[in-house]
Amino acid sequence: MMATLDQKMRKALRGYLERLGNMSLADRVKYADAFDDVYNIVLNSPGRLELRRADVAAVRVFLWNYQYRRCAMTGKPLRLESAVLDHCHRTGRVRAVTHRAANSAEGGYRVGRMARLPKAAADALIRAYRRQYRGLTVTYPE
Repeated sequence: MMATLDQKMRKALRGYLERLGNMSLADRVKYADAFDDVYNIVLNSPGRLELRRADVAAVRVFLWNYQYRRCAMTGKPLRLESAVLDHCHRTGRVRAVTHRAANSAEGGYRVGRMARLPKAAADALIRAYRRQYRGLTVTYPE
């Protein structure tokens, strides 16, 4: 019996979680083609992969490494402990990995000042982020 695309993607993502969890930036650059291949499969997949709760960590670590360990919204360095998988609550589509505070601000919650920016600057960052990151072909679990 052949594995479905869904099964192949889940296996690949879990494999990346194991390999990439503590990968150095030098290794990230060295294996950039492998990252791009998986990212393009996720981005351009003909179907939609609905994540399970167990898949969220794998996708978060993969995108965190793919983004060179930087917040997709602010561009600032991002520790894995502070990284969250941002997704659209309307469509469920995963966008990118952001800092907790940036994710809260993107969702409309003003918890302090995002990245020490005035409200107008933070709002401009959020608008630019939403234009650039429309969502991958993976959806966040309900």
